[in-house]
Amino acid sequence: LCDWSSDVCSSDLFTYCLTINTHLPFILTLDQKKSTDYTIFKNYFKNSFPSEEVLDRYYRMNQELEYLVQQINSSDVDKVLIIGDHAPPFIYKVERDLFEKNLVPAIYIERKN
Repeated sequence: LCDWSSDVCSSDLFTYCLTINTHLPFILTLDQKKSTDYTIFKNYFKNSFPSEEVLDRYYRMNQELEYLVQQINSSDVDKVLIIGDHAPPFIYKVERDLFEKNLVPAIYIERKN
């Protein structure tokens, strides 16, 4: 991490986003669930997840990543590193099995010139 008081990071940007809005427990609002976007998403992915809770979490993560893409595209940022977190504390084994116990996912994106 950078010491923001030094000149070392004056030309770099480091941003930390805690995805608290994707941590369990959470629920999508009734308005979100009635939206056309959610309905299309749910119909497309309804057989891909073992529960509605997992589907809703995936929907929320999809929203967050779409927003991140918009922010990146409207900026001069040329490198992005996204690091995952621990698996959610799902109750059912079929839900927990969607995650690797000993791995944390990461995505590195670099803008092409």
